[in-house]
Amino acid sequence: MTHPTMNINLRKEKLAARAALTKEEVQRLSSQICQNLLNDPRVKNAKTVLTYLPYGNEVSLLQLNEYFWNHNIKVLVPVCDQNQPGIMNAAVYTESDQHQLQKTKLGVMEPQNCIFEAPQNIDLVLVPGVVFDRNGNRMGHGMGYYDRYLTKLNPQAVTIGIAYELQLAEKIITNPWDYPLNALCTERKIYHFD
Repeated sequence: MTHPTMNINLRKEKLAARAALTKEEVQRLSSQICQNLLNDPRVKNAKTVLTYLPYGNEVSLLQLNEYFWNHNIKVLVPVCDQNQPGIMNAAVYTESDQHQLQKTKLGVMEPQNCIFEAPQNIDLVLVPGVVFDRNGNRMGHGMGYYDRYLTKLNPQAVTIGIAYELQLAEKIITNPWDYPLNALCTERKIYHFD
């Protein structure tokens, strides 16, 4: 049995805490998170990575893209299906795409000319969210885009949540459709759940 009010309040609390970060704090903490990720062999050895373009004060992984591109790692970013609410696809994201982005109705940036990659070809997903707990559970904005998409991955694919320490909660009340993660990376460390 879930307790929707508890999760709604937790989401509001963590969104407010994240929104209160200054640009300097976001930049500093994001840089530390990127460094922690690059110390993980699963990140350095990936061939195809689904990352994301930051929205608001989300952790920015943009500096990682340079590493990926320089090491011939294919970079993908989420693109929401305009005809099917709650459905997203993974579009190839190249160096030239970063200068040709468009803002969606949800306020998220996406590449304009999309070439999509099959979910089965992805070996690493860097997953944003609003709240994470120490059991590998994640709470997003409540629209289910990632929960639906992650079920389509190859079972060998690694999923790493991306968050600031302030987004951690002791426990999230989960739903049957919530997709548990393999790890969580914050500015402090990588928490492993598998």
